[in-house]
Amino acid sequence: MSSSLQPGSGGGSKKKGGRSGEGRRVTLDHIVVLVPYHFLSGLPGLSASGNGGGADGTAAQAAAGQEAAPEWFRELFTFSPGGRHADGLTENVLVLFKSGVYLEFIAFTPEAAGATAAAGGGGKGRQGHKWGGFAEGSVVDWAVTVFHDGGGGGESGTGAAKNDYDEVVRPITQRVLLGHRRHHQPDDEGQQPGGGGGGGGQVVVYGDLIPGGRTRPDGVKLEWATVPAVRLDPSSSSSSSPSPSEKEATPVDRRGGAAAAEAEGEQVHPGQAPFWCVDETPRELRVPYAHAGTEHANTGAVGVASVQVTPAPGVSAGDLGRLYDEVFARGDGEDGAEEEEKKKNNNNKWALSAPEGTHFHRDGVLELVDAAGHEAAVAAGDVVVALYTDKPELAGKRVGGKVDGDRAIWFDLVGV
Repeated sequence: MSSSLQPGSGGGSKKKGGRSGEGRRVTLDHIVVLVPYHFLSGLPGLSASGNGGGADGTAAQAAAGQEAAPEWFRELFTFSPGGRHADGLTENVLVLFKSGVYLEFIAFTPEAAGATAAAGGGGKGRQGHKWGGFAEGSVVDWAVTVFHDGGGGGESGTGAAKNDYDEVVRPITQRVLLGHRRHHQPDDEGQQPGGGGGGGGQVVVYGDLIPGGRTRPDGVKLEWATVPAVRLDPSSSSSSSPSPSEKEATPVDRRGGAAAAEAEGEQVHPGQAPFWCVDETPRELRVPYAHAGTEHANTGAVGVASVQVTPAPGVSAGDLGRLYDEVFARGDGEDGAEEEEKKKNNNNKWALSAPEGTHFHRDGVLELVDAAGHEAAVAAGDVVVALYTDKPELAGKRVGGKVDGDRAIWFDLVGV
């Protein structure tokens, strides 16, 4: 989970972000890290279950003979209550940053393992979960959101998640499919660019909305929707997407490309492309970073400095790059020749904007890397994350510890 990437200078205003519309920005939302279930227990300021608030539960766990989170983990961050997800399979605690981004330390519940055994591996429980095959200690996924200036987004009872999908996420799929068709348009002799007369292979786009939610320890119900990245065969007649120039609204169940992607596409290996987390209830309820819990005394962490993605087997770096191009900006640069030179040098890098923009740190960096040439021990499919710190004395340090066996959680700290 460590990273030696030094993000480039961000600059710019607080409102800078990825592609979106007026008053809305595409920003990094959160990073998902899988941990053993007992890591949620005995955290400072949380109950023994990890999610009730109140006194430190470490002593209670020890008295009951139950394993609690290791000391290095308890001291790493200030933890905020999370909750159990609606499916009952996973539970989490949060680490909120001043930038508006957060870490989600998530664990499979004991019931998840029981459900898998009871179902005989029939798609329920951990075995049927998209993150079920990952080892604890892994960065299993990461998410972006549509951040609304002046509140973050989400408004109960208004269809806010669907609106964000229709107006921001769906057009990304349309643009990727349109670009793919243009690139693979046969010439006069029926040949595809670069030779061959096939349909151009698969393309990575976004699927349809999947409702989600959880209940906070204080009883507040949160609702959102996620949108996974999927691989789609654009040559399929059912996957034709409306042209981005079309003006008419299209019902949810007749969305063309996006709906077909969810219906027929295979979800991309988690972590390779960000999934979307768009809010139905107000985001400030899901991510209460403006209130408390953002001071991290032992790390000074204020946000995410970099996300490095190593393509998994069967996942094309080119396909990922084309999707990234539609979601993220390419980073800052001056006008003219210097900007062109920067684009050339940053061919596999994109800017990661935070909800608070550059108020607390410069933009982060998203980078596609080759496992063979990486200086750290990474494997195909790995996602590596570094954090910004506002403590100069900690810049360049690595923090974290051992999870179990050969697995460990490490974060490199980068000066703001």
